[in-house]
Amino acid sequence: MTDTSLILIVDDNLLLQRAAVRVLSQAGYRTCTADDGRAALRLARSEKPDLILLDVVLPDISGLEVCRQIKTDPALTGCFIVLLSSTHVDSSSQIEGLEGGADGYIARPIPNDELLARVRGLLRIKQAEDRLRESETRYKSLFENNHAIMLIIDPDSAAIIDVNPAACAYYGWSREELLQKRIDEINTLTTEEVKSEMQLARAEKRNHFFLKHRRADDSIRDVEVHGGPLILAGKTLLFSMVHDITERKRAEEEIQQNESRLRRLVDILQHSSETIQEFLDYALDQAIQLTGSKIGYIYHYHEDRKQFVLNTWSKEVMAECAIANPPTCYKLDKTGIWGEAVRQRRPIIVNDFQAAHPLKKGYPEGHVQLLKFMTVPIFKGDHIVGVVGLANKETDYAETDILQVSLLMETIWKVTERKQAEEALWKSEKRFRTLFEQAAVGVSLLETKTGRYVDINQRYCDFLGYTLEEMLDSKLQAVTHPDDVQTNLDNNALLITGKIREFSIEKRYIRKDGRVVWGNLTASSLWAAGEEPETYFHIAVVQDITERKRAEEALRELNATLEQRVADRTRRLYEANAQLSELDRLKDQFISRISHELRTPLTNIISYLDLLENGKPEKRARYLQVLHEQAALLRELIESLLEVTQKSVNAAGVHVAPTDLNQLATSLLTEATPRAAQRGLALASALMPELPF
Repeated sequence: MTDTSLILIVDDNLLLQRAAVRVLSQAGYRTCTADDGRAALRLARSEKPDLILLDVVLPDISGLEVCRQIKTDPALTGCFIVLLSSTHVDSSSQIEGLEGGADGYIARPIPNDELLARVRGLLRIKQAEDRLRESETRYKSLFENNHAIMLIIDPDSAAIIDVNPAACAYYGWSREELLQKRIDEINTLTTEEVKSEMQLARAEKRNHFFLKHRRADDSIRDVEVHGGPLILAGKTLLFSMVHDITERKRAEEEIQQNESRLRRLVDILQHSSETIQEFLDYALDQAIQLTGSKIGYIYHYHEDRKQFVLNTWSKEVMAECAIANPPTCYKLDKTGIWGEAVRQRRPIIVNDFQAAHPLKKGYPEGHVQLLKFMTVPIFKGDHIVGVVGLANKETDYAETDILQVSLLMETIWKVTERKQAEEALWKSEKRFRTLFEQAAVGVSLLETKTGRYVDINQRYCDFLGYTLEEMLDSKLQAVTHPDDVQTNLDNNALLITGKIREFSIEKRYIRKDGRVVWGNLTASSLWAAGEEPETYFHIAVVQDITERKRAEEALRELNATLEQRVADRTRRLYEANAQLSELDRLKDQFISRISHELRTPLTNIISYLDLLENGKPEKRARYLQVLHEQAALLRELIESLLEVTQKSVNAAGVHVAPTDLNQLATSLLTEATPRAAQRGLALASALMPELPF
């Protein structure tokens, strides 16, 4: 493999400089040249060559000074320098050059192959040193800059040999303070136990340890240590990498507690309970076991009346309690420390119940003795709905007990409410099913979009003449009269869009036997306003109105008959009235004409009566004769007039007389009643006595 290292040749002798360039270039090396010391320094800083062949004697700065400046420049660390001299160099000059930082000395003249061999050897050494330096830098960086806690320990003396900054930050001591300590001052194990563990690590029998370490603030932390032997300067030391697992341990413990709580919760949920009371009794027993308590209780709390109502005491309480007829209801203001969970709206722990406490009000004689006590409020939203109390745990109650009990009881309370809701729902469904099955009308549950019957009662089936199975395999479109299907579907669509919540229509159905029947349909949606369920359902109630429809049709026919007869009677009255009007007109005309004929004899009679009274006596006989003639003429005219009038009235066939309208209406109803009765109808009248004749 060709070595492409860069070599800087510094020589003011151009012949020697070019000769060296030619030899090295042919060997595959890259080269650059400088004629004096200042040029050499510039090229060294800009090109950073791997090797510098540096003539000791230069025109401006000596080669030894150039070597010193390069070796003291941090930017040029790792640059190899070989001093060249064309004159005999004594050992003291070589020593001066090597102490100035030179990595070698070559005296001229030197054969080309020896020059190349020297160069190759020096470059191999440089490359090895570069790798070592890189490794040291990398591992130093890993040790110093690593966020993991690292320590180097002497297994023989337990002394701490080295620590990284992360260790200082974690333990809280400075590096100097840590280097003055032994590991057994940090490890909580005994000195012998620490020594035994270190020997196991030294022999590589164990390299993974779980320990507890003490920090500067005296806190004890759980740590996980990975350690193994490390040889430095021929001595076996222990390299330890420390990880704080305190939070992980707490999390693991919490997980274990959560697993225990979840197992108990699963047991509670799977527990077969016939009543909610039995379910809560079992839940309380599980809460007692979860916390390691001896006794416990659950009270319901009613915020509106500030009252506790006992739900359950643990069996141990009832066995130890010697109070006769213990109360089951307590007012909040009458409770002692166990009521503080409600008053302060937070859990209360008393780990020394026998000690005096300002909130304690004592308990009656015969009460179970309490040594340690914890009470936790149960919340539903912002409201306290219950409290659970636990007592007489072997160790002190802690926040973890509060957390576990709170989570457990919160879930139990939700399950209890769900069971109560399920029980109420079961009762409601039972009532609904009873109403559904025993209703005096047809009731069905349908898919609103498709019209498919999902459930239906027997009365509905009887109404349409189908079996239950046939109806559940059918749709409303199949049993609805074709002329009424679209109206029904249009109303269903309005239900789905939310424009209406219910509708009521009268529609025709087609029975299985083909007969058409009428039903009064009332439909109501079963989804909440604004809701968009996957499937829309509605309840439909149908009342058979076929007979009513038939009666209405018969009544319409009867009304039509009566209206026609009244119209006929009215028409005949109008015709009679017209004839009467014509007779009146003729009569007036006749009277007008006859009046002249009547006036003439009357005038003559009056005149001759005057003559008879005041005229000549000898003419009275004549006057009387004329009077008799005129009177006879007048009587004849009157009799003729009466005869004509009578004949006219008889010819018209009209009998004019006062008419009672109420009596006329009663007569018509009496005549129509038998026909109405034949069709199942009953007729009634509302007469108005004040109607005029």
